[in-house]
Amino acid sequence: MNPHFSRNSTGLFAAVWRGLAVALACAVQAQEAPLLTTAEAVRALPAAEAAQGRAVRVRGVVTFLAPTPQLFFLEDETGAVAVTGPREKPVKVGARVEIDGVTAAPGPVVTGRRKEPVRVTFLEDGALPEPRAVTPEELREPAAQGVRVELACVVRAVRAEALGPSSPEALVLTLAVGPERVTALVLGWKGGGVPESLIGANVRARGVFNPIVFEKQPLLGGKLLLNGLKDLLVDQPARGPFDPPIDSIAAAREPGAFGRLHTRGSVTLAAPGRGMYVENQSGGIWVEHATPPTVGARVEVAGFPASREGEAVLEDAIWRSGEREVPIRPPLITAEEALSGRHDGRLVRIEALLLASSSTADGQTLVLQSGERVFLARGVSPATRLPSLPANGWLRVTGVCVNDRAEELRGESFHLVLGGPEAVEISGAPSWWTLRRIFGVIGALAFVAAAGFAWAVTLGRRVARQTEEIREHLAREAVAEERVRIARELHDSLQQDLVGITMQLKATDRLIDDPEKARAALQLASAMVRRSQAETHRAIWDLRDRGAEHPHLVATLREVLATLSTDGSPAVEVSGTGHLRPLPAAVENHVLRIAQEAVTNALKHAVATRIEVELDYGVDRVTLLVRDDGRGFDADHPPAAATGHFGLFGMRERAAKLGADLRITSRANAGSAVQLTVPLHVEPLENHPTQIASALHLSQTTP
Repeated sequence: MNPHFSRNSTGLFAAVWRGLAVALACAVQAQEAPLLTTAEAVRALPAAEAAQGRAVRVRGVVTFLAPTPQLFFLEDETGAVAVTGPREKPVKVGARVEIDGVTAAPGPVVTGRRKEPVRVTFLEDGALPEPRAVTPEELREPAAQGVRVELACVVRAVRAEALGPSSPEALVLTLAVGPERVTALVLGWKGGGVPESLIGANVRARGVFNPIVFEKQPLLGGKLLLNGLKDLLVDQPARGPFDPPIDSIAAAREPGAFGRLHTRGSVTLAAPGRGMYVENQSGGIWVEHATPPTVGARVEVAGFPASREGEAVLEDAIWRSGEREVPIRPPLITAEEALSGRHDGRLVRIEALLLASSSTADGQTLVLQSGERVFLARGVSPATRLPSLPANGWLRVTGVCVNDRAEELRGESFHLVLGGPEAVEISGAPSWWTLRRIFGVIGALAFVAAAGFAWAVTLGRRVARQTEEIREHLAREAVAEERVRIARELHDSLQQDLVGITMQLKATDRLIDDPEKARAALQLASAMVRRSQAETHRAIWDLRDRGAEHPHLVATLREVLATLSTDGSPAVEVSGTGHLRPLPAAVENHVLRIAQEAVTNALKHAVATRIEVELDYGVDRVTLLVRDDGRGFDADHPPAAATGHFGLFGMRERAAKLGADLRITSRANAGSAVQLTVPLHVEPLENHPTQIASALHLSQTTP
């Protein structure tokens, strides 16, 4: 007999026996556990216990039924539970049934026993339970999740799209209650078109809010599920988007303006794929639209007012051509007039001195001076090209004036958004020297020459001094940025490793009576010291060489986060979904550090029993989700960085560097969640003050 075959066979048989023993133990435990007979009892199970397959027999009314995947919600007097997987008999909405199955994660949900469908017993045709009126904030509460609810809202957008490669189309509705948004789904949409007439209607949406993120259908999580358009009760039909009356652009700036606004004006700037500025006698406003018309076009616009960084914008907008094209004649104003706010959102012209210009991935930026004011001008999009001009030249620039909304800068700073190279002109004027004036100044030529020379010298010194002040300011900003970056790297690498070492040493103290376990803890602490040395070496190398290679991100997360756990700490589960692929080095570094900080905070403060880390690779974005079931904290009032707590501050700063969306949610005794969404088509900002300033101004210019 082949000895290798013998050894491999022995190992295989041992593994099979161990698997059978574990399965038998779980089955015995499930049989010994009491039968769960209410939805509340199922929902109360911890995730680990739900995964063991507790027996369930619940009676209730079917409130939602999905054509695909195999999913329905069952509601009884205590709450609601999701039922997934094959079922023994078909069910229908409104039927009162009894289900017989076992619990499973996530959720928990109810599914069939191993290799069996969910057993369904039809009891009678019943009536749907009366929906509970809720707000978008209440949908985040466990009491409103899974049960039938009613949301009074305005339909903001409607579209049909597939939720996955093999999924049929779903009707996706964006519902708004004031500034809050909720996404509703009608699965298996076969309506033969998108009902755009619902946009702008006041409705009551009746459905089931699904809080569960299913592995095969993650896009169903966090959505309001409707059985059909019959679950939308229209209280006030939408008027046609271009029906009269015409609203003023100033109406979009009024507090509490959330209904659809209809206005008309001329397009002053356009950025394909993003939107346009539209102006009329009442003001100017940024309008979001993927395919804006050409500059100068007269348009009618219908959209919903919103606020971005304090600037009024129109979202979910549509447009159509107006009566005729109207030439745009921007007024020539001064910097002081621009700061008054009367020209906010309008196309203007300003004569200014060019102090400097810089080109970055976000486009070209001009540093200009008008009077005593220094301001910036940049293109409406990164693709906008501005002419290359020498410094200290006088220019006339034409662009949309945008006043800064930051409280500390309000009334003190503005910038211009330019449409292209034609927006920049070299200033010129008719020759002052006429024959009459030449004869008039000959007698005083010596005095004028001396005075002119003195004036030119003074002006040159003043321009040179102000230019030097700007350069010194940029240098100080660079030093400050580098100090913040180094502090963040030390906090996110060395400090996290020291926390892990401390936890292992504490574990050693508890295990001193067990030499073997104590020795294992010391060996782990020693390994963590070596890893800390390697991590510090890598952090120092990253400070010098930004192109250093990183390991696979999911594997790196498992390796790094595993060192933070001890025998007494909760398990940290790391999973990856989507098409796993290499990411840019800067993205991998920041995502790793944010995950490390979030898990460290959960281990130190949450008193959690489970910590989950999920990394989802999308087509054009990557999403990190770190959540725990601990005691939570007040996410609206986190500790300030000045108190020595740099964790949340560093996470937000890293997210800003990536141009990412960071959401931190938590409730007392309900766990915490940190969700980071990183767009992969946006190049991360480098540590350069000019680029950072440009990004800040661009975010205020284009919503």
